Amino acid sequence: MNRASMLATAVAVAVAVAAYAQTSTGTVRVAGRVVDRDGAPLGGALVRATANAADREVVTDPDGGFVFTDLAPATYTVTATRTGFQSATRSVAASVAGAVSIDFRLDAACLSTIRVNDWGLPTNIAAADAILYVRITDAGRPTRLMSSGYCVEGQEHRATVVAAIKSPALRSDVIRLVRAGGRYNTGDEYILFLHVHPSGAFIDFRDHAFQVEQGRVRWTRSDLPGVTDGSPVRQVLEGLRNTLSMIR
Repeated sequence: MNRASMLATAVAVAVAVAAYAQTSTGTVRVAGRVVDRDGAPLGGALVRATANAADREVVTDPDGGFVFTDLAPATYTVTATRTGFQSATRSVAASVAGAVSIDFRLDAACLSTIRVNDWGLPTNIAAADAILYVRITDAGRPTRLMSSGYCVEGQEHRATVVAAIKSPALRSDVIRLVRAGGRYNTGDEYILFLHVHPSGAFIDFRDHAFQVEQGRVRWTRSDLPGVTDGSPVRQVLEGLRNTLSMIR
């Protein structure tokens, strides 16, 4: 090999080594914020970045901010999670050294159940958006209802309103009825204390649901005068209406 060839080879090797050193020692900085649907910061959210064998976690500060430093260049899967919210995942292409910005906006977690404090029948009646006596008319279908961050998962049915004790104005006696975290059977009849979802569906969280069988109510409370388990449905409806009239 002549002197010129040896010099060219040495230069090529030096360039390759320098390029390798720059790639192997360069790092990536990934930073951003986690906020809720309305833009309010979510402090205490867990943010996780993974790529190949790399796995890093940080917790957001009170302003919702987070930062990963000294990450090796790669394409990262970044996930933000926080109790009470749906998680969100993004892919971040950080194949060269430098800084990358990424933000997350988390929706409220979907409810399949709810814990309700029972402060007595009058308070329960006042708190309910609707109290209806219904008959289930179909087998239902799985659903997820979302509106303004209010998400509910369950089984959506069509139901016929047999009687209304308390209710917003109904356009029809057939309603959309969602049982959160469960389902009804076709032909079942219930007296239900319901929430109204912003989408217009009636939501049963099963906190106050009383089945009607052969015209009698499976009543599990003791604070409606004259009504016991097995009382006629007419008597229960009358008792509920009387209680509602007294608290208005």
